[in-house]
Amino acid sequence: MLAALFFAYLPTSRASEHLDNFLSPYQEDKQATAKLLFYLRDVGGFNALWNEDGSIILIPSSRFILVYDTHTLEILHRLPHRAFGLLWNHDETELLSWSSEEVKVWDTVTWEEILSLPQKEVVIRAQWGFDETRLLVLHSVADLTRAEPSNLTIWNAQNGQLLSTLALEGEIFNRLPSDLGWTGNQDRFLSWGDFKNVRIWELHLEENGSFTAEITLELPHVDTSNGNDYLDAAEWSSDEKRILSWSGNSIKVWDAQTGENIYTISDDNYFFYPVQLSPNNRYILGTDIRSNTFRVWNFLTGAEVFHADNNERYLNRAIWDTNGDRILSSWRHEGITELSIWNVETWTENSILTSEFFDFNYALWSKDGNRLLLNMGNILQVWIIPQENVCLISTQKDVNLRNGPGINFELTGLLPLRSVVYAIGQNTDTEGFLWWKLDIGEWVRADVVEATGDCNTLPQIEDLQ
Repeated sequence: MLAALFFAYLPTSRASEHLDNFLSPYQEDKQATAKLLFYLRDVGGFNALWNEDGSIILIPSSRFILVYDTHTLEILHRLPHRAFGLLWNHDETELLSWSSEEVKVWDTVTWEEILSLPQKEVVIRAQWGFDETRLLVLHSVADLTRAEPSNLTIWNAQNGQLLSTLALEGEIFNRLPSDLGWTGNQDRFLSWGDFKNVRIWELHLEENGSFTAEITLELPHVDTSNGNDYLDAAEWSSDEKRILSWSGNSIKVWDAQTGENIYTISDDNYFFYPVQLSPNNRYILGTDIRSNTFRVWNFLTGAEVFHADNNERYLNRAIWDTNGDRILSSWRHEGITELSIWNVETWTENSILTSEFFDFNYALWSKDGNRLLLNMGNILQVWIIPQENVCLISTQKDVNLRNGPGINFELTGLLPLRSVVYAIGQNTDTEGFLWWKLDIGEWVRADVVEATGDCNTLPQIEDLQ
């Protein structure tokens, strides 16, 4: 899943002035738990997107979608769209982008525009739908700060034909991490119109090819008698058997079939913003802005399993990693910003970096959960932060690959600048140099690359063929 952090930041000029001093301590350790791969100055990075292998990063700007090559750090293409949202299709051969006025589809081989859907109403969100043969576009027809009606339009993704316009009773907010609250086969979706109730809608395909929608369940999250008067968001569990909804001091879990409230987490001393279900559906993460820390509950039972000690720090935000095995948190204390990673099995905190000069604006994990894209003070960085029991090899220059651990073995190619690959084993040559066996089948000498993660525990590989 795709996740984001939003914080205040310093002006770009001051951030750039102190950048080199800030980064220098992290270049000294050749083997560490986190390592900076590269950075780009003076780029926004909000709503950025990268491909699965990390070789391309897409960054929306004030006029274009910038396509960066992460090996050369050059701009490959400038797509003429002032977009504030981006999504790949399943195999990354097409890119969906949207602004408040227009939805576009791009061919990612030629980077040419292949579809444009001008919109009469303000676009909140767009996404692929229905085996990517159709596009779903959510519109606001009124002020986003009020519970006013919205429209959901459904389009043919090949020819741009409008198939249906569905008027929804109340607002659907763009607060879910990656979609509009759809089930996997997209026959049901969630709304939280009028700020009080979660509604489950069922979508029907008619014989003429259009769609209709009806409300099948309504979950009464907000009890106005206790002072709450709005609902923040709702989302499905990955198995679609439960629904998580939350407001300021109330978290509720529902049976998605019967509408039964399974349990409620509520306390007048809490104020949660935001609340996130872990990608593996094990835990609920809530940022408690009253105590400046975060709490974690078991999703099955609702029992609290962890309450982070803020150590007199102010918590900016906490988010899950890609798999739900770690939590990324950002803290502020006495003018210092600290970024930490928490292991959810041991609940131990590992500080990744601290900065006197930068606050964190945005964060996005890679699909494999081993790299983190950060925007700090309008400076976009990519960090290598491997998961447990993973060793990653990165390069700061082109390096030779060989078919065995030694320079007497055949040279098979080059590992390009700023590559990131998995190491699966190690060996030492006759001159005492350490070599890494890579998952691509080749070997690289350890002193010309950088190793990050659990690398010392890699097995000795004696079969050198």
